[in-house]
Amino acid sequence: MLTFTATRPGLDEDAKLAIKQVLHQLPSDDVRAAFADCDPYLVEQLFAGAFGVALALSETDEAAARRTARVNLERARQALRDLLEEGSVGSDQPIKEVVRWLVEAAEVPQGEIATLLRTTTRTLQRWMSTNDTAAPTREQATAVRTLARVLNQLRHTLTPSGTIAWLTRSHPGLGGAAPRDLLAEPRSASRLLSAASAQRAPVAC
Repeated sequence: MLTFTATRPGLDEDAKLAIKQVLHQLPSDDVRAAFADCDPYLVEQLFAGAFGVALALSETDEAAARRTARVNLERARQALRDLLEEGSVGSDQPIKEVVRWLVEAAEVPQGEIATLLRTTTRTLQRWMSTNDTAAPTREQATAVRTLARVLNQLRHTLTPSGTIAWLTRSHPGLGGAAPRDLLAEPRSASRLLSAASAQRAPVAC
């Protein structure tokens, strides 16, 4: 559990109380278990923001305390936003919903997504349709879910066209392979996510 020394002037008492209540929950086993399958980068950013807010509680300068709290609350907010979005592409989500999320979030022509998944635009559209029973095979579903998770990382730092370029070019961190060539390999998912996470610049504080 986090411990706190007596607070000093800088944030009003209501703000301090609210911050303490949230921070005391973060180290719990239940909270850690909830983040077990989440993107490590986003979890790291969430906890870093939380601890940054904790530092604001001990600031003696009121302006500095508010500035530190504001910057780190925003850091934690962005991480939580992205963690919630990651839930849209989680393994427990129906594959058709993941396909629809992927096509909408990518913001590129459907044909480009189909090419990455080594299928046709028509087949991709059938996967998206709620009126069509067509669905990806197990291997294709792995590629869809991995691509969706990678895209969820990249879309906050790269343009749609930049994301496609990243996926189709050889990557030194992947042994020279292009990320798209590894999408259907379950064992490569963690490597792809790590490479995508590396594209994200640290949040300034």
